[in-house]
Amino acid sequence: MSKISKKVGVVFLILSLFSLIGCGSLDQRQAKQIEKKLSEMYEGKTFEVLALGNRWGTLTNDTVTAHVKDVERDIVFVIKMNTKGEIVANNYIGRWLNSQLESLLIKNFKGEGMIADSLIIGFVKKRPPGTDPDMPLGLAFSTKLDPDISLSEFISEYEPEYFSGDLVIKESENNMGEAFIKAFRKTFEEIQQTHLQTHVWVIHKECYDELIEEFSRLPDVDNSWFDDKNVLSYFQFCIDENGVTNLKEEEVDGLLRGGE
Repeated sequence: MSKISKKVGVVFLILSLFSLIGCGSLDQRQAKQIEKKLSEMYEGKTFEVLALGNRWGTLTNDTVTAHVKDVERDIVFVIKMNTKGEIVANNYIGRWLNSQLESLLIKNFKGEGMIADSLIIGFVKKRPPGTDPDMPLGLAFSTKLDPDISLSEFISEYEPEYFSGDLVIKESENNMGEAFIKAFRKTFEEIQQTHLQTHVWVIHKECYDELIEEFSRLPDVDNSWFDDKNVLSYFQFCIDENGVTNLKEEEVDGLLRGGE
C-alpha cells in the first residue's frame, strides 16, 4: 500500500471516529433536553431516555422520537420533540393509565397462581375539554389530564370503548382455564365492565424471564415481535357485558397447555 493510501486511510478513520463521537454527543444532548422538558411538564418527576430514533436533520424529518421511562413508576412511553424543543406527541398519561390496568391483570392472575405480564391500550372517543380537535389524542390527554389520575377516575369520566393489548403468560401446571377466566372476570369488574380483549401468548418457562426483561422495556408491541420468541401457544380472549365472547373454558384450558 502506498504512503498516500495509508494517509488517506488514517484520515478517513479519524473522520469516522469524530463522526461517531459527534453523533453520540448529539444523542446525549437530545436525551437530556427531553428529560428536562418532561420533568418541567410533570412537576419534577424523573425521566430516563432509553432510545432515540427518527432524529431531525434529514430533508424529511424535523422531529426526534424517544422511548422514555418514568423512573419512579417504571413505565415506558413514546414522545416526539421538534427542533424548537416542543413536545409534539406524547402518550405518557395513556401509558400511566394502561399500566394501572396491567397491574390489575398481573395481580389477579397471580392470585390464581399464574405468572403473567401485559401491555394494554385503551381506546376512547371523548377528548379532554378545551383541547384542539386536531391535536393527537395521546398528546391531548398528556397535556390536559392530571398526571396522577387513577384508572377508575378516567373510566368514569371518559368512558373508554374498550381496552386491548397483549398478555404474556409463563408456562406452568397452574395454568387452568377456570383460573384464567376467573382472573379476567375479576379484572373486567374492576374496570367497570369495560370491554377487554387481549392477544394471549404462552411462553415456555425456560425463556419467560428473558423475554419479560425485554418486553418490560417496550412502550408497545405487535404480533411480529413474537415471531422469534419461544411461544408455546397463542390465542385471543375477549370479555364484555355478555361474558366471554369467543372461547369456552375447556378450550382455554387446552390452549394454555399448548393446544390449538
